[in-house]
This record gives sequence, C-alpha cells and structure tokens, in this order.
Amino acid sequence: MTPIRLIFRRAAVVAAAGLSLTVGGIAVRAAAAWTAAEAPLNAAPLSVTTLAQQLADEQARSVALQNQLSALTSQSGDLSAALKGARARAVADARAAKALQGRLAAARRTPAASARLTVAPTTGRSGQTAAIPTPTAPPVQATTGASGATGGGGEKEGGDD
Repeated sequence: MTPIRLIFRRAAVVAAAGLSLTVGGIAVRAAAAWTAAEAPLNAAPLSVTTLAQQLADEQARSVALQNQLSALTSQSGDLSAALKGARARAVADARAAKALQGRLAAARRTPAASARLTVAPTTGRSGQTAAIPTPTAPPVQATTGASGATGGGGEKEGGDD
C-alpha cells in the first residue's frame, strides 16, 4: 500500500468517526427538546418547608409503626408461651390417657373388675365388630342431712321403669 492511500484512508476513518459523533449529539439534543415539549412541568416543585413538614410526618409515622411492631412482638411472645403451655398440657393429657388405658387393661384382667364392666359392640374402620368396655354406673348411696332423714327423693335404684 502506498503511503498516500494509507493517509487518505486514515483521514476518511477519522472524518467518519467525527461525523457519527456529531450526528449522535444532534439526535440527543433533538430528543431532549422533543421530550421537554411533550411533557411540560405543570406542577411547581415542592418548597423546602413542605418537604421538611412531610419528612417530620413520615418520621412520626415511623415511630408509631415501630411502637406497633414492638407491641406485636410482645403479643407474639405471649402467644408463644401460651402455645408452649398448651403443648405441655396436651403431652400430659396423652400420658394420663395412656395411664388410664393401662389401668383399664389391668381392670379387665381381674375378675371383680370385669364384673363391673359391660361391653358395647361397635364397628371399627375395617368393618369388624370390636368390643369397647363401658363402665356401669356406680351404686347410689343415700345421704343423710343434719336432721337424720335420708335423701334421694323416694326413688329406688334398679327398679323397673
């Protein structure tokens, strides 16, 4: 390549880069003028005092929300403690039920206790009949008041109805 052609080519590249930058700048200015013409500023900007008042209002709101949040946190702690107590009570009730089941099984094994239990047939989930023991009512004892008279209203236990 000859030095003149090389110089001419370099000059053309520099001129093209300058022309593209100039066209880009003109396009940006035209877009800015078009945007300003299409969206004029109708509302006046807020004054410093208005902004300061809005800031104070938002800070007061923030403090109120913080107080509400701390109250909710406290209530949440109370509810957690109540839930923990309810769970402990449920565990204790489950243990008591298991102990009562053991006592019932032991009572079934003794002849004297078996005589006091009656059996009511029920149908389980599988469709088979299962026997669930139902305790009979304990005998009613007459009570005496301070006068020595017996209570009970004159009805007798075990009569035909």
